[in-house]
Amino acid sequence: RGVVEGRARGGVPLPPPGMARNNVSVAQRVAQEKFARTMAHLSRNPELRKVPKVAGAEYRCTTLAELEVLLEYVRQHCHTWKRFNRDGSVAFEGIPFEEVNLYDVNKNLLTPLGEAMGVCFAELFMDGEPRKPHVFVSHAWGHSLKETVEALRKHAEDRGYGADAPVWICAFAIRQHDVASQIPPKIEASPFYLAVQMAMMTLIIAAVEKPAADLLRASLPTAAPAPLPGLI
Repeated sequence: RGVVEGRARGGVPLPPPGMARNNVSVAQRVAQEKFARTMAHLSRNPELRKVPKVAGAEYRCTTLAELEVLLEYVRQHCHTWKRFNRDGSVAFEGIPFEEVNLYDVNKNLLTPLGEAMGVCFAELFMDGEPRKPHVFVSHAWGHSLKETVEALRKHAEDRGYGADAPVWICAFAIRQHDVASQIPPKIEASPFYLAVQMAMMTLIIAAVEKPAADLLRASLPTAAPAPLPGLI
């Protein structure tokens, strides 16, 4: 696996490597507590299934600390998850942790959470407060979730941003139970375009040992009215 990077946008100097993990324990503990409360509320008390919503998917950012919490949850529960075929039928039950991808997370967690609570994954932690993206992440949903988080972890260590830095990832920013209503017809108004415009860095995660198809999905659409900011 590899990480494709460029240079700092606008010449903004990057902090020295090694700063990313300074606050990981505190940030991760807070995220763990919020996620645990949410899952407990879902199973025990329907009246507490209310999570403050954040208007504008471009402001719904997760963090590395929150993704670490998600990764541990997946590790503990993926043996009960189902892998689905394209037609919606169940292919098999019990997904090996190393093989869990975003399609699996969406079907077994993100969409059910959205249907029950009307929010995306990031909103579970945001307390209704918008977050301006610091890092915009592009990756293929077929990639291993574990390796995706590992790549982001390495990028944070190399670039020096903290475990609580806002990270925009479409799967966690868009309410997966109601995608169509959040994607406007004009690209300039889409949360993807708006988020990448605001972010200080853009990270592309790709399986570089495979053909370049994964990289092609990150190419700019030919209809884009203006060049997007440079990749980092």
